[in-house]
Amino acid sequence: NYRYGTSRKEYLKTEYPMQYQILLMTGELPVHLKKIEKEAQALKRQLTQVRLRGSLSSDFLTNLQNIRQTEQAIEEEILTTVVYRPLETID
Repeated sequence: NYRYGTSRKEYLKTEYPMQYQILLMTGELPVHLKKIEKEAQALKRQLTQVRLRGSLSSDFLTNLQNIRQTEQAIEEEILTTVVYRPLETID
């Protein structure tokens, strides 16, 4: 599952079409997308571990709500800082 890489690909197609074509034609696109996926997954693991540490209670529904809110915030941060980051700051 390359969710973040796929999102990055669509972002590049829309926001940086010339650079996307260059990456595609030079064969560098798969490497770039894998790098983005790896970076996003690592950030997700790190943020999840930090933000959920010590935040669980004995109430199941409260925990479920906290986890969902945390996951949503982490997802937004990953999209903003990794997936939708301007191309010139990537490699």
